[in-house]
Amino acid sequence: MSYLSRNPAMNEYIMLNGEIPPGFGGIKQWIPVWKTLYQSDDAGTISHIWNADQVTFVPNVDQPDKMTWWRAFEGSFPVPRSIEVQRDPMGALGNFETAFGMFMYASVSANPPGITVHHGDVFLPALRNEKAVFLATVAF
Repeated sequence: MSYLSRNPAMNEYIMLNGEIPPGFGGIKQWIPVWKTLYQSDDAGTISHIWNADQVTFVPNVDQPDKMTWWRAFEGSFPVPRSIEVQRDPMGALGNFETAFGMFMYASVSANPPGITVHHGDVFLPALRNEKAVFLATVAF
């Protein structure tokens, strides 16, 4: 931190943004993952994935062929096959198919008339080698 206090450009960046400046410590771009969150239950409880005082170091990501320490698992999402009106709920249930990973579909809206495009991606990054990642807590 003494380096940041004596470097006017980086000092100003961290004071204005609350984040580590790009290029600090030889790292081109720091990713502020402490901003990431998820809704953990039906009551809407917000949980943070990383604490605000945690730093996570991972191996070099510029070499995709050597990134065997992590893997992305694909989830699924029900996607309608058509916009046909069904007579009963069971018929409507039969109108869905399961899409894995990235998906997209369109639906008709009635008021006002139009088309709505829905898209998403269902995935979960996971560690294959937990020793490849180093977690540290920053204390001031």
